Amino acid sequence: MKNKSLARILSRLVTYCVVEAANGRYLSWSEALARMPRSGLGKAAAVAFPVILLIVGSTYAVAWLVVDLLGMPLSLVLPLPVKVVGWKCMAAGAAVAGWVFRYRSPGVMIRSMYATFRKLFGITQVAESSGRTEQLVVEGPQKYTRNPLYFAVLLAVLGWGLAAASTEALVWSAVLLAWFS
Repeated sequence: MKNKSLARILSRLVTYCVVEAANGRYLSWSEALARMPRSGLGKAAAVAFPVILLIVGSTYAVAWLVVDLLGMPLSLVLPLPVKVVGWKCMAAGAAVAGWVFRYRSPGVMIRSMYATFRKLFGITQVAESSGRTEQLVVEGPQKYTRNPLYFAVLLAVLGWGLAAASTEALVWSAVLLAWFS
């Protein structure tokens, strides 16, 4: 029982630090633990953060298996201009992610993910209202793409694959594209 409680607290702590960093406040672990809310966002973050890590880890594992099973080389020989494009893609991914947070707060996004995961795992019915009341965002990156964070992650992972000439990261970007579709 103590391990589950510790894992829950650590998950909440890391998520709180990420949310605070996205809002431009960088805290030490002790400051974050002292300031971390004990309710509200905590339950949503405690569920959303580990599920996100599970999805990221499992999609990377699929990419690793594809590379291994097909006997693909782990690194590629790419010319410098292609690697520069990779760095630009990573920067663009970070910029899009930052742009998203100008229009939707990380707390709202975590609560939204929590509601989505509850429906995905059958805890609540798909047709059931989650009680969320935030406005539909039609400005910023949402004006151009339905899921700007998916787009940002794809840009960053694809950029990483090109900049590092990593077969695994390039295959991972394809796996993520399939997951997000």
